[in-house]
Amino acid sequence: MIRPITIMLSALLLLWPLSQCSYGEVNDGEQEQAALADFILGSTRGELNLNLRFTDGGTDSISSFTTGAGAMTLGSLRIEIDRIELIYEPGFFQGILTGLLYLHRHGDLYAHGEENVSTGDPVFSTSGASFTLTGATGSDPGGRNFQNLPLTLQVPPGQIKSIKLHFQSVQASGTDDGSPFASIVNQQVDLNAGIQCQRTLSSGGSQSKYLKIDYSLLFATGSSSSAIQSGLQNTALVTEAECFGF
Repeated sequence: MIRPITIMLSALLLLWPLSQCSYGEVNDGEQEQAALADFILGSTRGELNLNLRFTDGGTDSISSFTTGAGAMTLGSLRIEIDRIELIYEPGFFQGILTGLLYLHRHGDLYAHGEENVSTGDPVFSTSGASFTLTGATGSDPGGRNFQNLPLTLQVPPGQIKSIKLHFQSVQASGTDDGSPFASIVNQQVDLNAGIQCQRTLSSGGSQSKYLKIDYSLLFATGSSSSAIQSGLQNTALVTEAECFGF
C-alpha cells in the first residue's frame, strides 16, 4: 500500500515548485497548494468498519436491567449521535502531508471539510447515526448481549488513537420499579474512547474497530430526564471493545 502514496508524493514534489509561483494574484500559489492538498487527501482512503455495540452489560434481555436506582424495563430507547470524530496519532499522514502541502498556511485546516491537519493531532470528522433499541444481535466473549450498529466509513490512512462520539439526544420510555416513565434529553455531549489496540490503516486497506456503549449507565441515578442527562456525562458510557477483532 506504500506504492500509491509514494507515487502521489513524487508527483507532489514535481508540482511543488509550480505552486510557489504567482500569476496575477499573490494568493495563486496558496490556492494551487490547497487544490493539490484536496486531491491527495481525497485520493487516499481506507475502509473503517466501525461497530457500535449498544448493551446494558447483562447476559439476558438487553431491555431489562437493574441499576442502583431500581429495576428498569425499556419499552423504547433512541439515541442520536450527531457526529463521529477519529483522532489520529501524529505520524506519516500528519507530518509529510502537513509539511509539504500546508507549509505557508495557518490555523486549523480542513480538506473537503473533513480532515483537520493543524499542528495538533489530525482529526477526521464524519456524520453520525441513529440507534433504536430492537433486541440483541450478538454477544461478546463474556456472554454479554448487545445490539450492533455497523458503520462503514471511508477514512484517511493512519493510526487511530481515539474515537469521539458527539451525542445529540436520548429518548427513553418504560418502567422504573414498575412505575412508567417517558424521558427526553436534548443535549450535546462529547465522549471520547481511547483505542489501546492500534494498527495502522493503509490506503486501500480495511480495518474494524468496536466500541461498547453501555446505556444502563444512563439510568444509574434514575429514569427522569435530569438523571439521564447526568448519565450522559459518565465517561465509562463509551469504551473500546474486543481488541482482537481486526
